Amino acid sequence: AGLAEAVKTAGQSGADVLVRINRPIEEAVRDIEAAVMSGVCGLYLPKVESAEHLCLLEELVSSRELIQRMEYGSTMLVPMIETAGGYFRIEEIAKSSRRNAGITLGGEDFALDTGMIPDEETLFLGSQKVVYAARAAGIIPLGTIGTVANFKDLNAYRLSAIKSQKFGFEGASCIHPSVVTLLNEEFAPTEEEVIKAKRLIVAYEEAQAQGTGAITLDGKMVDVPIALRAQAPVSYTHLRAH
Repeated sequence: AGLAEAVKTAGQSGADVLVRINRPIEEAVRDIEAAVMSGVCGLYLPKVESAEHLCLLEELVSSRELIQRMEYGSTMLVPMIETAGGYFRIEEIAKSSRRNAGITLGGEDFALDTGMIPDEETLFLGSQKVVYAARAAGIIPLGTIGTVANFKDLNAYRLSAIKSQKFGFEGASCIHPSVVTLLNEEFAPTEEEVIKAKRLIVAYEEAQAQGTGAITLDGKMVDVPIALRAQAPVSYTHLRAH
């Protein structure tokens, strides 16, 4: 009942607003009816078990967009893998909808379902599969390697974010305001990284123009994949500026 006002508050400074719905289907139906509206960019879908499960939720979203006279497909989806069953179907889930913008592992629930203690060691394999499945589907891998529950230890949280970015994650959800700035800092490139990337791109483009496929810069070999990787921080900064 209070969602419309909450969406206005959350998005007042220009943030994209995504709403996490509930899992039981009877609650999911009511949540989708309430959440699919102007101002909501997408939905986080907990405990997605299969492509069929996701397609059912997508059908409900599409129906609600029609009723709300919204553009079809304007509501993106972020499936959450939180069970052993969903884990073994993660690739098909990631590819099952054009609405999918990203995918994430719900570490606490996943650890509960698999009988593990949620920490960086136990959740490492599951987290990495999220990255691989997301990349294969062309969507964004979201999350951090390890538990998000201990948010008061900001130093540990920062180290987890640094490692997660290194392993391919592009962002993560926050369960407390104290970690918002921290995650923005660690998932965004530094000014030094952007300057270095621009320099590398220019040097490689000049080499290509001369018919050279690989060069040496600052004592390191640079070829196609390294040059393409350098474009990521530059592109990120461009998007933030706009």
